[in-house]
Amino acid sequence: SFWRMSCNREVALETRIPHKAPVDLDLLFKALADPTRRRLLAELDALDGQTLFDLHVRLVSWDALAISRQALSKHLVVLEEAGLIRIEWQWRSKHHFIERKPLRRMLLTWLGPLAGRDVEDEHAEDRRDEHLGG
Repeated sequence: SFWRMSCNREVALETRIPHKAPVDLDLLFKALADPTRRRLLAELDALDGQTLFDLHVRLVSWDALAISRQALSKHLVVLEEAGLIRIEWQWRSKHHFIERKPLRRMLLTWLGPLAGRDVEDEHAEDRRDEHLGG
């Protein structure tokens, strides 16, 4: 069945990269499936270490996103459970930082092989095209 093949492929890919911890693709895809959570990651990519209040102000005022802080907090929990953000307490404030390792592992273990090319080869080709003016 497809599921068995997918699981076997995942195991095979994980054994090919033994020094990496397994990636929970279900949690990652669940976290990335929601546009609000993708927007939160983009905000943290632009300015890492924001508090819930900071993120709420930026999303409501700049993006005109109608969302409560409580709903935003729930989205942040999903991102944290997927390993896409980490939280650090600084004095009385909870700051959110983006974690790129799960995304890189997902790229190396699943998306790269699925696309049929080595990710490093793709980047080398892109750099070569840029160098040649293409």
